[in-house]
Amino acid sequence: MIGWIRNFVLIFAVLSVVYVIVSRHYASKQRQALKDEFKASNIDEDEDVFVARGMGAYRRSLKPKLIFCIFLVPFFLMGLLIYLAAYA
Repeated sequence: MIGWIRNFVLIFAVLSVVYVIVSRHYASKQRQALKDEFKASNIDEDEDVFVARGMGAYRRSLKPKLIFCIFLVPFFLMGLLIYLAAYA
């Protein structure tokens, strides 16, 4: 049982690092795309306001929620393996 707990903590730490890297990467890509869109069009507002509003819309979109699956899928599979090992 201690081995499972140790593996759980190790996997959680690794997945946390992967989640931070992936979420920051996609957020920076979205921010750059918004800046490019602002430069390409003639919008009468400040660039920072435009990018902030766009990033708010990005945070409410489906992509950050799907990135959170980086945590859910491995822990679901690990729970399924524990269940199958204990009761099969």
